[in-house]
Amino acid sequence: MDYTLKASIERLRKISIYLFLFTNIALFGTLFAQNFLTNSQFTYQYLIMSHEGLGNYDCNKDNNFCFGVWEEGTVKNLEQCNENSTILIYNVDNTTTRHTNEFKELVFDKNKKIKPEYKESNIFITYEYENVKNPTCIKNYKIIYSIHKVFPKLSSLIADIKLDPKYFDATRKSINPFVYGETSISNIAKRYPLYLIFKPFLIIASLLMIFYWVYTKKIIYSINKSEKTELYYVFGILSGIFLFFHVLFLGSEIQNEIFVKLRRYFIAFFILFELLAQFFLIKKLYSIKKIINNLINYFILQIKLYFVIFFLFSTLLVTCLMIFLDISKKFDYIIEWNYFVFLSFYYLLTFFLWKKINF
Repeated sequence: MDYTLKASIERLRKISIYLFLFTNIALFGTLFAQNFLTNSQFTYQYLIMSHEGLGNYDCNKDNNFCFGVWEEGTVKNLEQCNENSTILIYNVDNTTTRHTNEFKELVFDKNKKIKPEYKESNIFITYEYENVKNPTCIKNYKIIYSIHKVFPKLSSLIADIKLDPKYFDATRKSINPFVYGETSISNIAKRYPLYLIFKPFLIIASLLMIFYWVYTKKIIYSINKSEKTELYYVFGILSGIFLFFHVLFLGSEIQNEIFVKLRRYFIAFFILFELLAQFFLIKKLYSIKKIINNLINYFILQIKLYFVIFFLFSTLLVTCLMIFLDISKKFDYIIEWNYFVFLSFYYLLTFFLWKKINF
């Protein structure tokens, strides 16, 4: 066996394992980050909430009679928070209310200035602690708080992200889309800051996918030279290209009608071409299995064959169901999430298919 063939096999094995890892980091990393952010309600405490004692908070002209008590700023220290929730009661002379908007409508005009008749009124806020944990206090998140003591900037970064105007919680709860199909991959992957995880890793994965097929063709050509165009190579390269464009334009705001329609098909083309590439590659490997018998693990080759057959059959079944039945979006999302994961295992199998070469 020449050095070029040995080197190509080792490179293909490395590409395969990286492709498997990067794809799953993109998918599971994004899902974990989504669930973590939506469950992490801790934040900086507003002025009134950071008060240490019980009693009254006086509203006077120095604090604009408490109109902006919730907007006057925050204590930029996550540890300065009350562990218990607080009940607020707005007092205006003999009138009381627990609703901020009701208090503002009563006391202030449209210009956010106190109405003349209330300038001399006795206005204050009474607050007391409930026997209920405050979800915005980091001290009530034992694991996160212990991490915060060691890495305070990390928890502050999380709080800052959730206060950023670009942040949008697409689910507002923890999700398990592999089982329940609460949302699509793109719906959360295009959001800030989740696209900072999803897009870089999957763009790298799409480039690795192209190299995967390049080195696959290079190995097979070294073993069985042929001048004809190999279909597994063509479809494999196309699958990598369409995955790249799908990720690149994810969340794009380009409103061109043709582009919008085309973008919807990127992921479909990726899956279709990837399955075709796998099918024709298995067919090719079986046609030369006697030649490559000492280079591959035959048992893994059989698993890859069953893997491809299963995917082709399931894809055909799902397509028929979608055509003839009124399939819910949840079912569609479940298929989407699970497809991505199972497809990544194809590359893991490639790592074990080709035997490790000792130089």
